Amino acid sequence: MKKRIVVAAVSLVALVALAGPIKTWSAGEVVTAGDLNANFQHIHNLMVGGHGARLVNGDVSASAAISHSKLATPALIPKAMGGIYTPCDGGTCTWNVNSGFTSTITRSTAGQYTVTFSSARANANYVPIANLVGDTVNSYTGMNCWPNGTYTTTTFTINCARTVPDGGSLRFFDDAPFSVTVFDNDN
Repeated sequence: MKKRIVVAAVSLVALVALAGPIKTWSAGEVVTAGDLNANFQHIHNLMVGGHGARLVNGDVSASAAISHSKLATPALIPKAMGGIYTPCDGGTCTWNVNSGFTSTITRSTAGQYTVTFSSARANANYVPIANLVGDTVNSYTGMNCWPNGTYTTTTFTINCARTVPDGGSLRFFDDAPFSVTVFDNDN
């Protein structure tokens, strides 16, 4: 019976050590294996957030500012994306989906849209990719959207145009729904 009480007491002390702060020693105090093991277990539990031997999103603070270069394939991670699901046919329109851009896009003229980043990029060496977003109501046959190739650290332009139906190569700018994703191997 005495042995069971000792084991229970040691287990209780270990559990309290895991739940509480890390043990610190004062001058002349004896360092015990139990205290060291409890400290290492406590650090382990904090480092992996109690999720076993893996790190999950909840373990990382939003303010951690982890560099994209630390990821296995940083160039494959989109730095910004947005989508507008109905044609923007007026001066300023709101994104339906947006991350990394300001809340609106600006239509300068039919089929020409200025996209603005919410924070300036480190340089203009990024790659925006635009796609037409079709719907079941309107026909966008012969329509295409693309970035026009003039990029700054804060903005770029998306053009949308329709090919003339007679099979020719003539295009005319026209409003269309589109999505855009920006890739960049900078942070």
